[in-house]
Amino acid sequence: MEPDEVASRLIEIAKDPDCGDNLQEAVIRLKEATLYDRCIEHFGSWDAALAEALKHAAGNIKSSSAATANEETLDDYFDNRPVDRVSQLPFVVIGTSGAIALLKSKHVPCRRNPDIWSNLPEDYSRLEIPCAFFNWNDNGRFIALSDQGTAFTFSDGVLADLEDCGYYRAPSDYLHLATGEKLRWLLPNARLHGKSRVLHITRQGKIKASDNGEFKNIDAGGSPGFLLNEGDCAVQVMTDTAGDTIFALGSCGNGIHFRSNDVRSMGRRSVGVVAKKLEPGENIVGAFNSTGLMQVVVITARGFAKRMELSDFRLQDRAGSGMVALKPSSGDRLISAVGVDIYSDLLAITVKGSFMRVPARLAQLKSRAAKAEPLYHPAAGDKIAFVQATPPGELA
Repeated sequence: MEPDEVASRLIEIAKDPDCGDNLQEAVIRLKEATLYDRCIEHFGSWDAALAEALKHAAGNIKSSSAATANEETLDDYFDNRPVDRVSQLPFVVIGTSGAIALLKSKHVPCRRNPDIWSNLPEDYSRLEIPCAFFNWNDNGRFIALSDQGTAFTFSDGVLADLEDCGYYRAPSDYLHLATGEKLRWLLPNARLHGKSRVLHITRQGKIKASDNGEFKNIDAGGSPGFLLNEGDCAVQVMTDTAGDTIFALGSCGNGIHFRSNDVRSMGRRSVGVVAKKLEPGENIVGAFNSTGLMQVVVITARGFAKRMELSDFRLQDRAGSGMVALKPSSGDRLISAVGVDIYSDLLAITVKGSFMRVPARLAQLKSRAAKAEPLYHPAAGDKIAFVQATPPGELA
């Protein structure tokens, strides 16, 4: 554990109602012997560790309070909120069946009340359950990547709005997908320019970057986009340019913020290098290119969330343990980390296929040491499966 992780953990234990009056006894009672050893290792004594934790807590409160004081009231926020042109275009929706189609933005309204869920229209039953939404930017062509790491290119002309036409072409009709292979990620060709690269981060903590030239001769027949270790899968696919930064969140609650230059370019047939050091049983649950973004929102399966300043996560070297973002509560788990700016929306998809889009501003701005608060309220027996950021849309 790094020194700031030790301080954050002491704060978390102190805030627990079961802690009692003696923090040292609580640490021992909770079988945090390793934590006590790290206190002595990093700070020289127990008292010095407590002093550092107190300073750490005061700094987080000061940072969070200052950021909160600078935020608009919700009424002012809604009055000043713009509507992005891209968000008025259709979404490209990929379903768990591997099917893909266009969906009018009116079916994905942004709601002030995070209790009203939407579902795909009946015409979209071929998609089964939606697993990803992508903003369509009418630029002509996409790079599509499958769950097995195969890359394809295709034109948006093959995408159908299932409300407006009586036919549907499955991806297997125009792409050479292997049996059981499904589309999972889309990248507009417009993003692949200059010195940009294609990066992916996997569940097992690997990251790989490939120069955009590696993807210029791909066709509908498909070529390897990236390789995966056995049992691994991609959590996020993105692009970067020189000087960009990456944020990745582990399921145990630590987020790492590092420069993408720490990841050298490799061929498409490489597995990649370590993005984040993982604890036993831990995996990556979310990642994004953080360049130009102000904040990160962390969300749990039960719909709890909190928003934090990205500046609270100092830039570290790749392959580190990261810094505490949010420790999951008992019976809950982390499912996404999403980068946002002041007017971004958050689009959540549940395990049973319901979805909801709300302003990211509804997630409370808090310090790294603070607990999350309810944001989404899934129906009984349902849970949040995935959350992504979208441009600001019209409020319903």
